[in-house]
Amino acid sequence: MVSLRSSLRARLHLESLENREVPAAPVLSGVSMRLLGDYLVITGNVQDESPGQAQVNVSGAASGSAAVRSDGFFEFIQQSTGGTISVQAHDIENLDSMPQSDSVTTSPYNLAPYITITSVAYGANKQITVSGRVYDENPSGLSVTLSGAASGTTTTGSNGAYSITLTASSLGTLEARTVDAQGLNSNVATWVVTNEKPVITGFNYSSLGGRTFRFSGHVSDDWCNVGLTVQFGSAIAAVNGQTAITDANGNFSL
Repeated sequence: MVSLRSSLRARLHLESLENREVPAAPVLSGVSMRLLGDYLVITGNVQDESPGQAQVNVSGAASGSAAVRSDGFFEFIQQSTGGTISVQAHDIENLDSMPQSDSVTTSPYNLAPYITITSVAYGANKQITVSGRVYDENPSGLSVTLSGAASGTTTTGSNGAYSITLTASSLGTLEARTVDAQGLNSNVATWVVTNEKPVITGFNYSSLGGRTFRFSGHVSDDWCNVGLTVQFGSAIAAVNGQTAITDANGNFSL
């Protein structure tokens, strides 16, 4: 005979198991595979509890892996002549999505170009250098338009690469787009322009004899270390309100 207490314990244990969330395998959606010139371009989305910690594995006629953004978007670009391609998402719980496969060949029709932003380098006075690439059957000489956090236009080189230095008007999303020679619009590539607070380290002083001292330190900044103004505050009148400018390495002294 089962006691009432044992029955209650078993029921509570069963209910706790029923209420526990079981991780679900990631799901691939909106997967697109195409050959643009000599390059295979694969894009799509991963649906998962933590998409930014997942990755997409590519196998077959091309191989490698692609990181997944926090919003689930991924892109994979590799030089290729085409063939049978398979993609599969793998998440942080070691669960795999159902694979998706396709035979990718050169299209007899003109396809829309695909544009990327590969890097944004930060400089002094809100300057940013934006670099990327356009993939297309004829990627040379295409006009690239940037908007959002910074605005400007530039032209792709013979292999579709572009680079331009702009003055950022704000933080936030930077967008890049292009149009091919047949008038087809590309996707919109995005990059988030950010700015962290500068950090002063190694602040110290040394005696130069008598009542004279030198103050020095180092500034680290994600935009640019050179030309930053360091302001001093002190109860010592000779120091209070003084400023120093960082050199090319971020060092300063007063």
